[in-house]
Amino acid sequence: MPSRVPDRNRLALLVPARNAGRTLPRLFESARQDSGFDEVIVYDDASTDDTGTVARAHGARVVRSDVNTGPSAGKNRLAQETQCAWLHFHDADDALAPGFVARLRHWAEQPGIDVVVFAAEDRDDGTDAVLGHARWDDDALRADASRSQVGSACSSTR
Repeated sequence: MPSRVPDRNRLALLVPARNAGRTLPRLFESARQDSGFDEVIVYDDASTDDTGTVARAHGARVVRSDVNTGPSAGKNRLAQETQCAWLHFHDADDALAPGFVARLRHWAEQPGIDVVVFAAEDRDDGTDAVLGHARWDDDALRADASRSQVGSACSSTR
């Protein structure tokens, strides 16, 4: 693995994926519309489909495991592989909202900012209808980001 010398101004799109050949094009199309990621890496978690081939065809670097290790191990490996300081982990079956990268870069350039958390929408894969929203409590994040996120991860989508 490369030694990690992060560049403070660089942003990586990091995608843990297993059997995501069918859904990755939507993510890559939404990322291409923003065209602001400095590095795109997909962790192919022992897929039995064309996940790696699809990712490469869309310009991503692919790191493959021959054994299914799960998304947490995949995220750890992706974090080791990138040379970027700003890491955005994204599910392989989701899309980025328009303007996402510009909003992220705006916050990343602010002094004293180390973590940026965005709200999310859950959408139906077939109809694209909004099914729900996840929003974060800014005051709780400022007070104790770890506790806020662990609590949010354990609760249902708001």
